[in-house]
Amino acid sequence: MPSKRKVLKTYLTDEALERIKVLGTASGMTHSTIVNNLIVAGSVVPARTPENWKKNHALSELRRINADQARLGNLLKRALNAGPDIQAEQEIRQAMAAVSRTRSEISATLRAFRESFPLDC
Repeated sequence: MPSKRKVLKTYLTDEALERIKVLGTASGMTHSTIVNNLIVAGSVVPARTPENWKKNHALSELRRINADQARLGNLLKRALNAGPDIQAEQEIRQAMAAVSRTRSEISATLRAFRESFPLDC
């Protein structure tokens, strides 16, 4: 069965061809995939280096912790609605405030991290 993909023949400078080869070696992608990603997505997937993996892993961990903080905040709200224990209510409100501050810090850290290391994560 013939391929439904189309062939594009193009002329490149030596510099452009070398750049595509370097990107291909760094990312493990074919030249065709690199050019296709540049045209369709507007960027090439970042190179699969240990440094990039560590950055992606750190972002994933921050996202996971942020989600845990959100779940914890929701559980604390439920506990507040469960009963009229004044002492527990004060402690829960303090914990909720701490959770909210932590989530804000994590969100700010994620934004700063993305701006410092613009990866497609």
